[in-house]
Amino acid sequence: MPRVLRRLFPVAGLTLTLPLVFVLDACRFGYGGLGTGNAITGGEGGNAASSAAAGSAGIASGTGGGGASKAGMAGIDDTAGAAGDSGGAGADTAGTAGAGSTSGTAGSSGTSGTAGNGGSGGTGGKAGSGGTAGAGGGSGTGGVDLVNLVVTTAADEADSGATPASPGQTGFSLREAITFANGQVGHQAITFDAAVTTIGLKAPLPVVQETLDIKGSVELDATANTQTSACLSVASSDVHLEALEIHHCQGEPVRFSSSTSTGNELKNSYIHDNKKAVVVYGDGALVSGCLITFSAAAGLDIYGSNAQLQANDVAASLGTNYSIHDGANGASLLANVSIGGGDGIGLGAITGITIWHSTIVDSVYAGLNVGTATQVDARNNIFIGADTYGVRGADSAFTKLDHNLYFNNTSGNRNSGSLDATSVIGDPLFNDPTNFDYSLKVGSPAINKGADLGVDRNGSSSGLYNGSAPDIGWSEAP
Repeated sequence: MPRVLRRLFPVAGLTLTLPLVFVLDACRFGYGGLGTGNAITGGEGGNAASSAAAGSAGIASGTGGGGASKAGMAGIDDTAGAAGDSGGAGADTAGTAGAGSTSGTAGSSGTSGTAGNGGSGGTGGKAGSGGTAGAGGGSGTGGVDLVNLVVTTAADEADSGATPASPGQTGFSLREAITFANGQVGHQAITFDAAVTTIGLKAPLPVVQETLDIKGSVELDATANTQTSACLSVASSDVHLEALEIHHCQGEPVRFSSSTSTGNELKNSYIHDNKKAVVVYGDGALVSGCLITFSAAAGLDIYGSNAQLQANDVAASLGTNYSIHDGANGASLLANVSIGGGDGIGLGAITGITIWHSTIVDSVYAGLNVGTATQVDARNNIFIGADTYGVRGADSAFTKLDHNLYFNNTSGNRNSGSLDATSVIGDPLFNDPTNFDYSLKVGSPAINKGADLGVDRNGSSSGLYNGSAPDIGWSEAP
């Protein structure tokens, strides 16, 4: 769906075509070290993302073995593993006596299976000479099963008492699936039949009250919804939303509403043309690999502590693209892109935040507005084309403000303080900024000029980065 990407005013006049795919090409991220286990099958996250050609590759998901999965760096913990392993073979200790003597020692029980379905019984131990057979191994301990609910209709139906087996009308709808999951104990997962690609929402979806995964690819079109509450609201913990396109909501497209929640995630999703921002409360929420555009408010509103914002692209918000509000201490922003908006990144009264490897382009106000925040660590960022300052904030607000590149900021690179010796002033030489490719050309002054922050910048390649030092900005040149 072609759109003109603009700031507050139609000055850029550039066309942005954004098809939704499982990992969004439009995000243009080939950022390593953000692997995750698969939300349904389990698996160990990895660092397998490859460098993006023209910045088009997405974040690689880790794959791998069953059982309760381990997260890759900044990945998710899947809540159910694959089927448990079989119980181990019973020990085949032979009996000590010969024929006609006492029976041999029974084989020990098999080891329990890993999380998932119970393992099978172990095999019996070998009989000793003249002894009886060893006892069979015990079955593996049963794990928690992840119940998969498949949405089978694109109709926005809400039949009372609908179940997967008896959905009523045209099939099992997303609205019915959330309602059903809210009434179940344990971790549920909602996926979509291949024929269900677009769902026209007539009203906000039911608030998610239980542990739940909702995994597309699917488009949620809220054009017909006139209500101002959130299209998709989450009031519980460990809810994972992935590969969703959500647009034309009168309220928030996604709202993690519980201040006591933990482990919530929004990943690899395309959020656009909504009246309000994506809102995040709770501790340690992850927003990763998302493209958020044309919000009539902020792009991302972060209220919870320890939020992780990784490899997102937020563009053309009428408010601040990344807004970190009062009390949202401990946020980590890594490898994000901001295009246009009011401030690129705006901070409230917070204590402690890291802003690393961001590329902040064409802000209507400041690239980074520190506000009343303290203990700000801002390194390896590009601030370019702000209509006011690249960075607005006093030296006292920062624990670190170095190894950043500044260029063409109308009012100046900083409104207060001075640049340190590691700062770079000059054109970063983006590959194709007209088409929103902010990777670096050969010869860019940002190449090999960043600080080593211990972050994997080159995915499956050896080491943490290419060259003698990391690059400044979101991308790492070959």
